[in-house]
Amino acid sequence: MVVFNLLAVTGSFTPFTPINVNMTEDEPFLLPCPPRLNSYRVEYDWTAVSLRQQSIARNSSYAPRILMEPNGDLLFSYVSGSDFTTFIRPSGELGKSPLKCSTTDLFGISALGPDVFFYVTSTGKRDLPI
Repeated sequence: MVVFNLLAVTGSFTPFTPINVNMTEDEPFLLPCPPRLNSYRVEYDWTAVSLRQQSIARNSSYAPRILMEPNGDLLFSYVSGSDFTTFIRPSGELGKSPLKCSTTDLFGISALGPDVFFYVTSTGKRDLPI
């Protein structure tokens, strides 16, 4: 009973299985924060493991192209072809690093969401240099 109440307060995520999404280059995209048991009065954030847990949502260098909605969803006004290498697979690193949505409740208790991996499909619309 105590565990259930703690989970309900912290806004824990469910289920906790990795999520894979596909994005299309040069198109807008909504990356939803995964479902939580309770989302009452929690503060959201998105972090990239590849960026040493730096906040994506609160980093002004990504705005206004990438913004976070009050419900934790991450909005891309357009997807850049470099988003995959910036957030998921930085150069020089092996494997893939996930993004994670996180919550912090009124009591300062944090919960991390499942790993989110995305892939960017190129549209081939970009002009190649001559």
